[in-house]
Amino acid sequence: MNAKELIEKGEIIKNNTEEGSYGLQYIKLLDYGQWTSLCSMYLEANYPTNSSTKRFIDLVKKSETRMKDSFEELIGIMKGFSDWEEPSLKPTLKDILANRDK
Repeated sequence: MNAKELIEKGEIIKNNTEEGSYGLQYIKLLDYGQWTSLCSMYLEANYPTNSSTKRFIDLVKKSETRMKDSFEELIGIMKGFSDWEEPSLKPTLKDILANRDK
């Protein structure tokens, strides 16, 4: 599974909520647990030293990230990794060398 597939899965479960206290919408616990586990394993396997991996894992530990609005932040982190994985966004060595004197 790659970041893009995880994002797609996250977008689907984001809309599968249950109502909690004060009418707040929460991601269903089973879906949340499975998705965050998959994302955490993916990030730790592919980006173990990246600060965003640590940030993702730290956020998952907070109960409020199960709230629909807070869940967006987790998806946003995954989108950042997905964008980074797109080859067109990474500068080539040729680009780096050509721009070093500018």
